[in-house]
Amino acid sequence: MTTASLRNTDLLESLGATHVIDRNIPPSSFASEIATITTKPIPLVFDTVASAETQQLGYDTLSEGGHIIVVQHSSIKETPGSTKKAVHPVGNVQIPANRAIGRALAQNLPALLEAGDIVVRTFFLTSHISW
Repeated sequence: MTTASLRNTDLLESLGATHVIDRNIPPSSFASEIATITTKPIPLVFDTVASAETQQLGYDTLSEGGHIIVVQHSSIKETPGSTKKAVHPVGNVQIPANRAIGRALAQNLPALLEAGDIVVRTFFLTSHISW
């Protein structure tokens, strides 16, 4: 599932999204919109917008024991006693705090690729610089 402008539905589905939720729905409608798609627990949310509002919506959507990955500083108001966790990615697996996940990823990467849990997409970005 992903949230986006509905005009991008075809593209997102071609990239693997099974459902596209209109990013313009009111926050109060988000949980009920997800409930129309699935009743399964949501163990993982990846928030690339990472505004205070989207972070909180993502956190509130998580099942207990789930993780939300945010690309900005967290502004999540965590529920006391909850087992939900906010994670902030840093791409360097040489940082001591990231070494265990780097080892686990390296050991499991072939299986994750084979299962389709990680899909490699190649995008080329070109630019023209005039002096």
